[in-house]
Amino acid sequence: MHLNDLGQLAMAVAILKGLGAPAEVSAAVIDAAGSKVETASGCKVSNVKSGSDGVEFDRLDEGLPLNFGTFGALNFMFIPIPAELNGYRLTVRGLEAGKYDLRAGGRLLGEFTAKQLGNGLNISSMTANGWEPGGPWDAQAAALKMVTDARMEIVGSQSYREAFMSQQPGLEAIRTETKKALEQLEVLQRHYAAPVTVHFEVKKNVE
Repeated sequence: MHLNDLGQLAMAVAILKGLGAPAEVSAAVIDAAGSKVETASGCKVSNVKSGSDGVEFDRLDEGLPLNFGTFGALNFMFIPIPAELNGYRLTVRGLEAGKYDLRAGGRLLGEFTAKQLGNGLNISSMTANGWEPGGPWDAQAAALKMVTDARMEIVGSQSYREAFMSQQPGLEAIRTETKKALEQLEVLQRHYAAPVTVHFEVKKNVE
């Protein structure tokens, strides 16, 4: 039996859960009224600054949520990754009633009421524009997927080369350069996957 891409994803999720992968990546609870961090799990939150228009802070995570590039979240209609593996949570309490723009790394994630923010949001795949990634972690994941796909294609070329190109001139040089390319792509994957400090802004929408 050969699974399609969605089936492969479902199998991967089942394996990860079987290996004990946690349902939550990280979570932060901010007290906007008190300009402080209530709790932080799997992340460090610093530089909390509150004002009459909302609150801002910096967040550095130990790991990042799982995303699959543009329209990748459509997979979540069939495979509940956000609920079972991808809890990347933000709760902001103590805000005045009203609607607020939520930005991360300068990117708009959406508009939410003070009540919604106080109840907590899973922002793992959240975006204000379905044609673009959401937060910086979403853009990182999209770029990581591209590099990973490139690495997979090169790995596939190895089997093709050994099976059908035995008379190819310079075959040994190709093997050497392939090895180098895979090593460089692995380094690039690690760079894209590394968490970075992200500046969050929760600002009251005055429109």
